[in-house]
Amino acid sequence: NFDMHNSAIMIFEDVVSRYPETSWAPRALLGIYHSYVSLGWVPEAEEASARLLAEYPESEPARQLRAEMGEGAESTREAGVDR
Repeated sequence: NFDMHNSAIMIFEDVVSRYPETSWAPRALLGIYHSYVSLGWVPEAEEASARLLAEYPESEPARQLRAEMGEGAESTREAGVDR
């Protein structure tokens, strides 16, 4: 499971760095956030969510993240991300 998430994070980071002006970048940041949450890496998850909300605030992934953080706060707390 660790290897899968770690590989996903590396691919998502590559997408963000290569294609920052596309709709794929905020999707990749959301994927990074979800991967870190699954791993229980709280500071990294918080950094990814902050980056998504700061750099792509009007994107669909940012709206989805805000909804998850509001409505699904229990699941992120269970994973170790307390907002």
